[in-house]
Amino acid sequence: MDTQNMDAEMSISAAGGQPRSPGEITFDKIVQLQQSDEGLLQNDPRHKLSRKIVHLDLKGMPPKISYLSKLFPLLKLMGVTGILVEYEDMFPYHGSLASIANKKAYTPKEIAQLNGFALENNLEVIPLLQTFGHMEFVLKLESNIELREVTRYPQVLCPSDNRSIELVKIMIDQVMSLHPEVSQLHIGSDEVYYLGLCPRCISRMSQFIGDGNPKADLFLHHVKSVAEYVINKHKKRVMMWDDEFRQLDEVLINSFQLGPLVDIVVWNYKSDVETQLDSSLWGKYKRLFPSIWIGSAFKGADRPDSMVVNEGHYLANHYSWIRTLRYQAPTVDFQGIILTGWQRFDHFSVLCEIIGVAIPSLMSCMTYLTSTRELPMERVFELSNEKLRCQSTLGHCAYPASNLYDEVSRLQKYKLDFERLKSQSAFRGWAHSINLRNQLSNTAIMENIYSDISRIMSELSSLSVSLEVSLKTIYPDWSVREWMLTHFQPTHTEIQELYNSLTRILERITFPVRPFVFNETSDW
Repeated sequence: MDTQNMDAEMSISAAGGQPRSPGEITFDKIVQLQQSDEGLLQNDPRHKLSRKIVHLDLKGMPPKISYLSKLFPLLKLMGVTGILVEYEDMFPYHGSLASIANKKAYTPKEIAQLNGFALENNLEVIPLLQTFGHMEFVLKLESNIELREVTRYPQVLCPSDNRSIELVKIMIDQVMSLHPEVSQLHIGSDEVYYLGLCPRCISRMSQFIGDGNPKADLFLHHVKSVAEYVINKHKKRVMMWDDEFRQLDEVLINSFQLGPLVDIVVWNYKSDVETQLDSSLWGKYKRLFPSIWIGSAFKGADRPDSMVVNEGHYLANHYSWIRTLRYQAPTVDFQGIILTGWQRFDHFSVLCEIIGVAIPSLMSCMTYLTSTRELPMERVFELSNEKLRCQSTLGHCAYPASNLYDEVSRLQKYKLDFERLKSQSAFRGWAHSINLRNQLSNTAIMENIYSDISRIMSELSSLSVSLEVSLKTIYPDWSVREWMLTHFQPTHTEIQELYNSLTRILERITFPVRPFVFNETSDW
């Protein structure tokens, strides 16, 4: 399917408008579906989450702008109120920062289009710019090695080198130049794993006389400097992740007067948030920060190499968050929720779940968050299927590029078929690497394995063409190539090599007497 046919998959009318076709998804239809269930709750914590922001992580698999023009209307219908755009190296940095930009980064014109599509669909845009940790895309370069906190690790920026804050300021200026209308900027600052380790920081910490936590001082000084720069120069509200504050002393944090400067986003992606976060955290944060958000996940927070989305896990994360708000933080006034959708665990990790296969998960999470009633998870999935006009459970749906979901699910099935085959006694006993490498096995048993492998290989070969076409509908060719090399090619290559080995064994009529002369190479 190509981009120009995406319009045929889903027609969307304005909220409250008249449907243009009988099966059309409309805002009124979504409300009707949700209000048909019993169990209306009083003082539901979901009512506190008026702003519902979806995170678009662009690290290495950025959607084409043409796809965003189809995605944003769907987000609006789901009840999403904004997007958190994490460009990483996909922002068109220029001048002294030209080297950190992806060679295929979005152009300024494309970012203007993104802003326009968001405006058309009443979605606020919040850029996310890492300014401390997760700076791999900047610090991996030879020209920036001296700015690393630990010379061997390109994750964390040294906060004691004046060049670091100057670099961050230029990055902020360039991002703000293409997002002049936004009201907030997210400065990241999560998972600052290495701090107080370089000679500059060690020397600086020695000057913090009587301070029991000099590393915390380094962290707080840096984020305050970044926040004040954004506020004073660009007049924008600042957001940041909360995890580095969790173990810090409340008095110390308060001494830096960060509360009036930043909104904190308390994130957790587990299905038992209430046990993951200490209940005392909410009182501490309420006293320190006037503006608090929560951060959940609809994809990208399961396994680093996940290809398909575990919808049950992510929906459970949202149920758990609402329980946490209801029982542990009933007096906290939350600004909203950010539904994160990570594309990689960091700049160097492999691609995990992509947005093209995560729409059903996002729809389920948003269905629960926007419902006025307490629904069992099974009912949430049913409603989501209806909204996406799925013919079966999260399959054969009608939303932009939905066939990609079906094809990735097929690939997952073939992979599981192959793993089940390898776990069978016949395979373990007669298709061991020593059998394949030396062409020694029971051909009667090999024929059955050969039949199964031939079927899987044929199905994979047939899928490869349509899968690549569907991926290219949403993503640029260079990122599709990486996805195929990550999730398709290894399995396909292994099966092809196994098929070739089985073919050679089945061509044999006789076999040598023992002791065998074994081929000890690793090749089949």
